[in-house]
Amino acid sequence: MIKNEKQSMLFKLDIRHHCIETAVKKLYNKSISQYFKTGGDKEKLEKKIDILKNLLEKCDFTYLRRTHSELAGHCRANVAISTDAENRITIVLNGQHIRPYIAK
Repeated sequence: MIKNEKQSMLFKLDIRHHCIETAVKKLYNKSISQYFKTGGDKEKLEKKIDILKNLLEKCDFTYLRRTHSELAGHCRANVAISTDAENRITIVLNGQHIRPYIAK
């Protein structure tokens, strides 16, 4: 996870072997596991887990994969999830900021 002046949080996703949805699920599960281990910054992990959970529950990953083929995975695209000071989630794909389509 990288802290940035413009973004309150930024963490990278590895989509070389998975689509964005699977990558988010894997990172969510890893973060939950880290949370229950001793040590670490629980506050940062709680925020990260909340962001990932929000994406998993509300994001239309099918739409994202259809409109941005790199997010279907199996490529070397640079993908990250970021939030700004107002906690708005953005997907960063090769430097391009994409607002995730949130299903209603």
